[in-house]
Amino acid sequence: MALSLTYNSYASVAEANYYFEDRMDVTAWTSATDVTRAKALVSASRQIDKENFVGSATSSTQALSFPRTGSFMDDRTGFLIEMGNDYDFMVSQPTNSASYPGWFYGLPREIRYLKSAVYEQALWLLSNEGVINSYSETSTSGGSETIRVGSIEISGSAATSASSTTRRTNPTYYANLKPILANGGSATRGWWRAN
Repeated sequence: MALSLTYNSYASVAEANYYFEDRMDVTAWTSATDVTRAKALVSASRQIDKENFVGSATSSTQALSFPRTGSFMDDRTGFLIEMGNDYDFMVSQPTNSASYPGWFYGLPREIRYLKSAVYEQALWLLSNEGVINSYSETSTSGGSETIRVGSIEISGSAATSASSTTRRTNPTYYANLKPILANGGSATRGWWRAN
């Protein structure tokens, strides 16, 4: 199946191309074909869509979690943001790279966070072949090995400073998504009083 906005991807190849024009270290993106880029965007959207977001989907029949209704406190700006539930992923596309910055910053804030996470995760997937099929975070350094599952880490050696890490998600994944994740992406609940 090909990339289809609102059905299996939050971003198009064209808009991701515009995004990566001004970003460093994008060789994995620029050297990939458009078909491979589309697959990366679909895969990134699928990973992101498994998260628990604030608010609720605008329709019980929509294929993806966004658009949504509700609001969230944006710690980056200090404002309570009402989600723009009428956003149209299909019609609202930049026409060229010159129009991209204005288009991007004109998007609802939650859609900007979402799309940034998709772009970055797609690049991560292209840069780290096989990472989708990994079940834990693994790093190796010489003969030592470190295995991480969540916050639990088992290390064969203390000397891991030169390790190379393969993670299932881009390090900026949660930084981009945090404002729109339920509980800010934390699995712990806040204080609660029964009276």
